[in-house]
Amino acid sequence: MKNTFLFLLPIILMTIAGQALAQPIITQISKSYSYNSVQLFFSFTSPPKYTINNKGKRIDLTLENTISADKLVLPETDGKIVKVLSLLKDKTTTISFFFRYPPQKIKVAPGQEANKLILDILLGNEFTTTHPLSADRLQGMSVLQRKTEDFSNPVKASPYPGNWQKFLKEYETELKIEPAVQFSMVPFPAITLLPPDMEENIALLPSEITEGAGLKSWNDLIPLIIEQLSNEKDPENKKKLTLTYGDILLRAGNFQEAYKQFYLLSIQYTTEPVGILAKYLLLRLQAEYANPYLANIELRNLESGMDKNNPAFPYLILTQIETALASKQFEQMGTLLERDDVALPARIAPMKALRQADYWLAQGDTVKAHAGYQLLDGTGIFTEHNASLNGYCSVLYRHERFKEAADCYDRLAKQSSTGTQQQLDMISFRKAMAKLHGTPGASHESDMINDFAQIESTYPNTEAGTRAALKQIDLKLLTLKNWEKPALTYYQPLAEMAVSRSIREEASFKVALVYHMLGQNAKSTDLLMTFLRDFKSGPLHDTALALLIEILPDLLKEDIKNGKYIEALVLAKQNRYLFINNWIDISLLLDMAEAYRQLGFFNEASKMYIYLLDVSTQEDKEPYYLPLIKLAYEQGDYEVVEEYADQYAYYYPKGQDLEEVLYLRLQNLMTHNKYKEALSFLSGKNFKEPRFKSLEATLAFYLNDYARAKILLEEMQVTPATEQVDHLFMLAESTYQLGDIQKAEELFIPLQQDSLHQDQVVFRLAEIARKNGQRERALKLFTQIVETGSNPLWKELAKKELVLTALSK
Repeated sequence: MKNTFLFLLPIILMTIAGQALAQPIITQISKSYSYNSVQLFFSFTSPPKYTINNKGKRIDLTLENTISADKLVLPETDGKIVKVLSLLKDKTTTISFFFRYPPQKIKVAPGQEANKLILDILLGNEFTTTHPLSADRLQGMSVLQRKTEDFSNPVKASPYPGNWQKFLKEYETELKIEPAVQFSMVPFPAITLLPPDMEENIALLPSEITEGAGLKSWNDLIPLIIEQLSNEKDPENKKKLTLTYGDILLRAGNFQEAYKQFYLLSIQYTTEPVGILAKYLLLRLQAEYANPYLANIELRNLESGMDKNNPAFPYLILTQIETALASKQFEQMGTLLERDDVALPARIAPMKALRQADYWLAQGDTVKAHAGYQLLDGTGIFTEHNASLNGYCSVLYRHERFKEAADCYDRLAKQSSTGTQQQLDMISFRKAMAKLHGTPGASHESDMINDFAQIESTYPNTEAGTRAALKQIDLKLLTLKNWEKPALTYYQPLAEMAVSRSIREEASFKVALVYHMLGQNAKSTDLLMTFLRDFKSGPLHDTALALLIEILPDLLKEDIKNGKYIEALVLAKQNRYLFINNWIDISLLLDMAEAYRQLGFFNEASKMYIYLLDVSTQEDKEPYYLPLIKLAYEQGDYEVVEEYADQYAYYYPKGQDLEEVLYLRLQNLMTHNKYKEALSFLSGKNFKEPRFKSLEATLAFYLNDYARAKILLEEMQVTPATEQVDHLFMLAESTYQLGDIQKAEELFIPLQQDSLHQDQVVFRLAEIARKNGQRERALKLFTQIVETGSNPLWKELAKKELVLTALSK
């Protein structure tokens, strides 16, 4: 058994070593776009084991026992593939592709060679994301002839193309007016919620305090409650009065002192009703003056230990609803609003209804929010809850009830609240916008210029003031004749220097729009392309795309008509994604590619054909491959020839240009000394055209396979009479290397005047002469090479032969 193991061990070790040597290496990754798909091409040193995992916007290609080449370059990111990552872990490489939209389908196919892999991915878009059930309808669409409406085209989605004055009238950036949530309070005095005496506890307070509470003169009540506390002897009553002291301090806005009172009561009387109520009031105080998120957590903890029959329990639930609103925990807020295990006192039912409307607005259900707010309007509840009043105003504005919205914002501005006053500028601006929309007509628009000018002067160096300045320019552009050039002088500083990014975005787009209105479409296009780079995720991105798509075709046609081919090419390349998405017809580029070719601008023509390949459907791509590969070969661009020849062979295995593409690919491989790889394409194939046999013979010769080269050349009937110098030389050298020196001499003699191979031919004839015993002739031929030869290698070899001959005398 031991001997058997020793015998097997070398075999096992050799097997493991062989597996290690055969570990696949990723050598190249490239990509190619069709209209609505991308092909990712992977090259390996040997076939890998792989798995594909699709995770929404991410696709993982996991390659077992595979590593990346040291200089592997990952594909560049763009508007469709936004990130590419490679991770090596436990000898497994995972390459992750992150897409802007979730891909619809993934097809994996091996390349024409065993060490190639292709991922064919049907891309998603905004429409397929929002309408997944309709996604399949996009798959059969053609780039040049679309039979169904393109929901992703910004021109179709935007209401402004063809009527850009409508944009100046209607467009508004979303404003943020967010007054702080004002928390509900328990009834005064809070001790009326303390069992068992409840309402009877109010008898502990003198009439001056209860009357002052009705007037909300909280600061005036502080000395009265302190005096009452100092006179009270009963310990139980003293606890209640201390709680009332904290209650008054809280309503007076004295955060720190109220905190002390509630905190001391909550830790000294933890399990008593007064301590529990103090704890709740402490957390309610923290929610308003400190952190509503942390207060929300503590309130949940307090709820778990509070008896549901406690009179303060409904208020605790209401405060939890409000802390969830303030901390934007809307899911929890909705759950609390749906609870039916809490009996609400009649006095707080309107507050719950208000918070229900706030919840609907937070969830984007403006119809329900409007109904909820409208039912409460007129009850007086909005006077103490500015955040909710602001919500009501915004709902009215969104529903285009502009006159009511203007009145609503007027109410909001007048209500005294520190938080609201800090945002009075934005409230005033929104009120003016509501007035503007409330009465249509050019005369009204002209009148509103003064209102916005007043806001600009009242609130200088603020967002509202800057927005008012922007709106004045819009209104003047709409109402004054020939005011485009003055408008530019006002828009441009705002586009460059406004503090708010959204204002810079809006002003920058309007600069580009005004140039379009002036007929300066080249300038407008440049500005739009810059805009789209600078504001990739802004609200006006698609609107800018719509304007660019409207302008670009005529601008390209004008450039082509005027012979500005390079300018047109650059412009089209910069906006290639518009063609890829079929938002602009690519047919106008076909003539440009051929024009570049005819003019001898091969590099530019090559780029154009690559572009046409990128934007065409797979069935329309075939005619572009051959001219592209020819141009790339002529320019010595090895990688381009390989990449597109491989694509052509994969997509068109019976294509009309298959042999021509292959021939160029073989020549390309030969030029870069990849003889074995080139020969692998010819082995076992029976091509009718003689040039393939000639190429095969040449490759065999370069690989020193002289027997194969000789057979092929003889099949081609190569003789001195055919005057095929290169083929004759290869036949002569192959014959010599195979030892038939007599036949080789016959073949070399006619080649003595061949300038390319002359020195090698004479050297071989000298060697043959020496082997035939013709010493003097050999010396003469070696001397001829040394004296008249042009190839340093053969001259050096001839010198050595002369020295050796002299030494052998």
